[in-house]
Amino acid sequence: RSELDAAKASIKDAMERYRAAGQDKEAKTMQLQGKTSELEDGQKQLMSVAAELEEASVRSAELKACVNAGEERELSLRQELEATRALAAKTSAELLASQRSNEAAAEAASLQTLQLQEELREAQTEVQ
Repeated sequence: RSELDAAKASIKDAMERYRAAGQDKEAKTMQLQGKTSELEDGQKQLMSVAAELEEASVRSAELKACVNAGEERELSLRQELEATRALAAKTSAELLASQRSNEAAAEAASLQTLQLQEELREAQTEVQ
């Protein structure tokens, strides 16, 4: 009787660990989706700033009387472009790290699932 209770407790514990591993995997997946969204936003900003930079260059050629103002705007846009590129690079690195973390978590969850399944089979065998 106590062996049966111990086996049940072991099964229950294994199932809880399995559920927790699944929740951890889900959290990592959501985190990865957030990082992906951040990367996409950064890329959109980069494209927007690059387009603004191109417009500033065209205006500078067309408006010779405003060359100094155009150059200042271009410099500002270049700085913003570099800042956006840095943000995109950082976000890309974070995405890669997050993907690797998610893959590691998925692998760990998979290994834990296999281990828990084995423990469950062993526990069921002991119960029988």
